[in-house]
Amino acid sequence: MDFSITKKIKIRKLDSIKKSVKKKDLGPYIGLDISPLGIHVVKCSKAENEISVIYKGGMSFLDKINISNIDEMKYILMDKRLQNCFVKTNSEDNLTNVSLMVPNINWIFKTLPFVDKKGLDKIIEIEAKKEQIDVDKNIIDYLVLQEIEEKRKKFFIGLVSFPKDNIYQLLDLLNKIQLEPYCIETIPLSLVRLLKFNGDINSDFNSIIIYIGADAVSASLLRGELFCMHRCFLSVGEFAIINAISENMNIDFTEAHKIKKHFVLAKDSESYSSKHKKILEIVRKILDRRIVEIERSIQFFMNEYPPSNIEKIFLAGNDLIKGMDVYLSEKINLPVEIINPFKKIKLNDDIKKDEESFYSYAVATGLAIRDLV
Repeated sequence: MDFSITKKIKIRKLDSIKKSVKKKDLGPYIGLDISPLGIHVVKCSKAENEISVIYKGGMSFLDKINISNIDEMKYILMDKRLQNCFVKTNSEDNLTNVSLMVPNINWIFKTLPFVDKKGLDKIIEIEAKKEQIDVDKNIIDYLVLQEIEEKRKKFFIGLVSFPKDNIYQLLDLLNKIQLEPYCIETIPLSLVRLLKFNGDINSDFNSIIIYIGADAVSASLLRGELFCMHRCFLSVGEFAIINAISENMNIDFTEAHKIKKHFVLAKDSESYSSKHKKILEIVRKILDRRIVEIERSIQFFMNEYPPSNIEKIFLAGNDLIKGMDVYLSEKINLPVEIINPFKKIKLNDDIKKDEESFYSYAVATGLAIRDLV
C-alpha cells in the first residue's frame, strides 16, 4: 500500500496527482528536506541505468543570519531560503517529495485483522479514537508494513498522526514557490528506503536508525527490513547543544552554532585547550541524555521482540556534531554507521564540493529515490 499523508489533506487538494497525468510521464523526482538547521534538495533521474542527484540548496543558514529567537524566526528563514533555492529550478515536470519532522509526531504500531481497504479504514478510525487522537486537529494516516500469515491473516500497520498546523505551515511555504508535493512522508520512511536502496539492511539482522533533529532525536527500530517501532525524545536535539553553549559561555545563538559546528568529539580530550574542555563538558551533558534515551529504546525493543539483539546503529541528521558516531559507539558498545546517501549514486561536481556534510542529504535522497525502490 502506498503511503502518502497528503491523501488526507483535502482542503489543499493534494490528495492525488491529476488524473490526466500518468505517473511514468512525470519528470525527475525532487527530494526536499526542510529543517530549522537547513534545507536540502536533490533531484533524482534515471539516465542510462544511472541515477544522478543534483544539489540545489541545502547549506545551513544559521551562520548567515543574525537570529535572536530561533523558534519565532525559523519559518520566516525557511521561507526566504526556500524561495531562493527554487528561483531557477521550478518546473511543472518535477514531482516534489517533501519530508516532515516535527517534535510531536506520533507513531503507533498495531496488529489488526485482515480486511479490505474500506474495512481497514474504519478500524484505523476506531484505533485513533482509542489512542485519544483528535481527528479534527491532527493529520492521520497509516501504512501497512507487513501481512502476517497465521491461522488468520493479519495486518501489521503503522499509524502516524501530527497536528494539522505543522503541515499547513509547510504547505504555505511550498505554495509560495508553486511546488505541489507528490507525497509528504515522515523521516523514518525516507531513511529506511535509502538503507534498502544501499543494501545496508537485510532480513538477517536488527538495527536502529537514530535521527538527530533540531529539537528532538528519534529512534526507529528495524527487525530485518521491517520498520516496527519508533520513539521520539525531546530537548536533546542540536538546538539543545547550541543553547547550552550560548547560555554557559554568554554568547549569542549564532556564535554558539559556529562553535558547535567546528567542535570535534575527540578520543584524546586531554589534548583539548581549556576552552575546548569547557565546551566538551557542556556538550557531554546533552549527549549523555541522548545516550540514556537510546539505551532505553534498545532495551524496549529487546523486551518487545525477545530474543532480539541489535547489531548496528545507523545515524543521520542535518547538523551532526563531529565525532558523534564514534562517541555513541563507545557508549553503547555497538557499531555505529553514519548513513551515506550517495553510496550507490553518481554525484555531480556541486555535491562533491560539499563532501564534509554528505550525511546531511540522507533524507532528501531517500525522498528523491521514492519511485525507484
